[in-house]
Amino acid sequence: MTTPPSSEQPSSPLALLPPTFFGSVMGVSGLGLAWRQAEKFLAWPSLPGDIILIIGAVMLAIVATAYIAKCLVYPAMLSRHFDHPARGPFLGGAPLAILLQVPAVLPLHVGVAQGLFFLGAGLSLFLTFYIFSRWYLRPRELAKMNLIWLIPGVGSFLTALMGTSFGYIELSWFFFSIGWIVWVLLSVVLMYRIMFGPSLPEPLTPSYFVPIMPPALMWMIFSLLVPGDISPLTRIIYYSALFLLLLNISMIRTFLKVKFSMG
Repeated sequence: MTTPPSSEQPSSPLALLPPTFFGSVMGVSGLGLAWRQAEKFLAWPSLPGDIILIIGAVMLAIVATAYIAKCLVYPAMLSRHFDHPARGPFLGGAPLAILLQVPAVLPLHVGVAQGLFFLGAGLSLFLTFYIFSRWYLRPRELAKMNLIWLIPGVGSFLTALMGTSFGYIELSWFFFSIGWIVWVLLSVVLMYRIMFGPSLPEPLTPSYFVPIMPPALMWMIFSLLVPGDISPLTRIIYYSALFLLLLNISMIRTFLKVKFSMG
């Protein structure tokens, strides 16, 4: 006898919408911001970068609207995503996707950019507390841990980076400290899991690039919070990120074999 699908197990496209789509917004918006830097240093034309940033903003509007609708219609699915070892941390990508719009909007309207900053910062802090409290209070299997768990901490670093644009130095130090704690604690556990646990599932193979983000952002933030001070700590952080990047490049054949996945 076939059991009809229940309201607890919806199969509509809206119910199945994964939070990994916020990762696509981060990728497109990040590409647009990188193009803007190329405009400054390589004299590239500005139109392609503007188009990419507009696409990223439109994607964010669509994904955020769809996910809010999903939370209202299928609230039980949100709880399941939080408990999922791979999809749960991607919920921490929502504030990142918002914060990446700040430098795109800042040259156009400071007030709107500040509004996006506070929205992203508040959501980042809330999700960090919520996600980590669930990790603290609920038992987890080491084998289910993966490098995507670093994403919520990256949100704190990105908040600190954007905060310097508005002169919120102490607020940036606060979020920088949160990101530092998350990065240090999780990095040790995740390194142990990678070295002595089972291999990551193939769709998660690209997540080996995720550990590059925390030290890369830390170096950028520290140079803004302590301007003109290229200390040994700053160099260590920078070269740590560079080492992780080169390590991943050395494994390029492994990444080329991976099939595309929204994960």
